[in-house]
Amino acid sequence: MKSYLGISAVLLLLACNDKPTPSSQAITTTASSVNASTTSAPSATPSATIYAAVPDGPAPTNVEFYYDHPITDDELKGKTLREYSLMRNVIHARARHPFHKRWIRSYFDAQAWYHPAEETDYSRLSDLDLANAKKIASAEAAVTHDELIERRAGIAKRVEDGSVTAADKTELELVGKRLGEWLGSGAPPSLLINLFRLDNVVNEADVKNFSDRELRLLRNTIYARRGRAFRSKDLQNYFGATEWYSVNANFKESLMTHTDRVNIRLFKSIEDSRKGERRGRDKLADEAAKRWDSWQVYA
Repeated sequence: MKSYLGISAVLLLLACNDKPTPSSQAITTTASSVNASTTSAPSATPSATIYAAVPDGPAPTNVEFYYDHPITDDELKGKTLREYSLMRNVIHARARHPFHKRWIRSYFDAQAWYHPAEETDYSRLSDLDLANAKKIASAEAAVTHDELIERRAGIAKRVEDGSVTAADKTELELVGKRLGEWLGSGAPPSLLINLFRLDNVVNEADVKNFSDRELRLLRNTIYARRGRAFRSKDLQNYFGATEWYSVNANFKESLMTHTDRVNIRLFKSIEDSRKGERRGRDKLADEAAKRWDSWQVYA
């Protein structure tokens, strides 16, 4: 059964959400945009009106996202965040990666060829796979703040005219995560959205289902909240697209709180332990894992 959202509610929501608060203006980390700004946490999250009107449902099973050739710029144009994620993760699914994220696992469980193992077999993946995964991840990270706002508006329009799909719900979650806002009902489920939870010490149980990529983003989110500039282009793009990030030209390590340091150590220890678990079983698997540890691109 489809839910509908009146046009006035959609317009009101978009009018509110498209105007960031003074502490929420997104910027990029180039020299021209450096801003000695506040080191405070992001502002409050917006209404859940759009999200509540998007239906649940199974992921489609008739789309192939794997490329057996160097992926081109044209092949990456116009993709949704959901499609970028599936393009990255189909590579790992071929290596029998056991996904923890529910929507991704649901998608691949519906594919007859997917047979997850307890451990990812990175020896199944080629240099071409690695190059394609990096290119897809870079294209995904390069989606701008304005593009994210436009995509959110597009989903709102489909809610309004009744053509919204279950895939739109996943897309809305991913757009919300990139913007740093929660569009759902109740408390935000992810630390990557509910950043105020980082003001307290995080438990390992809170991140047990996070992918390596998410742990890396979460670890760097702590620095981003204090205004650190990033050398990595993918991190520049990722945080530059949020509603809350701005570079503090006077950033220094002393701005990090005791809680910040405790949480960073936790996330890094989990990342390192996972790398250790993937290595040392045999030479081929060890070399393959080292290559893939250099770029956390799944989930």
